[in-house]
Amino acid sequence: MAAHKETDNFDSRFYKTADAFFPAYSGIGLTFDDITLATLYSDILPRETQLDTDLGEGLRLHIPIISSDMDTVTESRMAIAMALNGGLGLIHYNMPERQQLSEVSRVKHHVHGLTQEPIKSLPTNSSATCWNSSNKKDSPSAPSPSLMTKANSSASCPAMS
Repeated sequence: MAAHKETDNFDSRFYKTADAFFPAYSGIGLTFDDITLATLYSDILPRETQLDTDLGEGLRLHIPIISSDMDTVTESRMAIAMALNGGLGLIHYNMPERQQLSEVSRVKHHVHGLTQEPIKSLPTNSSATCWNSSNKKDSPSAPSPSLMTKANSSASCPAMS
């Protein structure tokens, strides 16, 4: 439990407790920029804190951070990043149902370090064809230039869907 330490006279002129602050300013509309939060003395050490929280049966978060389900905030990439860091990403639903299913599927089937949408090619395609296809697609799994030699021109590309 946090210990209470009296603030000195100088601080008390500027910093007020919530019990004193809210009644004094109840008739004024304040924004986030109008208020400064100040921490007070506490005997609790960071290593003693527990941030885990239960959202429901079988759903435990290691950090109480949940990303918003807005189309400019959370799609599969953000949801995966949140999950890898112990949080939760709520995928927005401002998209067609098929795309929603695709986004959720990407998160559910994510394997860390594995290319999620590899580019595939037939063995009969040349390296140049594979390279051009990956560049058109603007893919993160574009083949490495060092792999693009005449020796593997008949081999399948490491990555064309």
